[in-house]
Amino acid sequence: MNKKMNIADKWNNSYNRNENHLFYPSDEVVKFLARNIRRKTGLNSYKDLDNNLNLKKIVCVGCGIGRHIKFCDEMGLDSYGTDLSSSAIEKAKLILKSNNRNYDISKIIQSNITKLPWKNNFFDYSISDSVLDSMPYKVAQSGINEIHRILKTDGIFYCSFISPLGTSLGENYDGEIIVNDEFEKDTVQSYFNYEKIQNLLNPFFKIISCELNSRLDFSGKNVGESRWHVVSKKNKL
Repeated sequence: MNKKMNIADKWNNSYNRNENHLFYPSDEVVKFLARNIRRKTGLNSYKDLDNNLNLKKIVCVGCGIGRHIKFCDEMGLDSYGTDLSSSAIEKAKLILKSNNRNYDISKIIQSNITKLPWKNNFFDYSISDSVLDSMPYKVAQSGINEIHRILKTDGIFYCSFISPLGTSLGENYDGEIIVNDEFEKDTVQSYFNYEKIQNLLNPFFKIISCELNSRLDFSGKNVGESRWHVVSKKNKL
């Protein structure tokens, strides 16, 4: 491992190896929009769950190559994104522009989560899927502070975290490891139990729902990742 390599370099290396090239929205992000913002009811019809939806802005923090920006744009939301990796950002811009030639790619910006490039109270919604657990906890704390800052009063925030359930670490493990596998090599994986989620979000956000999803085989054994899916609302501090 190159000790001089910074975190952004590590993620650029991962994206340059074509890892995390996810092109479709996660089921849970689709559910989040359908339950809180806008639900598709037909080929060209929607049901809005919020008034004045055309004025609503949403940002994907840790957007990768832009799968959730693309989905939100297709759902008619004013969609923005940011990621630490400049490689991921360039790919996201290409994907968004090829999907919608009228999309303004200046809304996709490379930045550190500890200093997001938007003014206070700019967004109505934010999503951060499988992101806050891919960094040191102290960095995630700074990121939560920033997401709180750029969301409007009562803004809604969806995020997800990996659980240790089903791993050899023990179901209540809440520490961090350096990834040694080739996939996402040298990056940080931070594991979360419910108490750690509460500590991260408080006092900035009030949890509305928190679900732990696991996949079991026919014998009841965990297969694949177990993840927490959290919807919260911005607290006024």
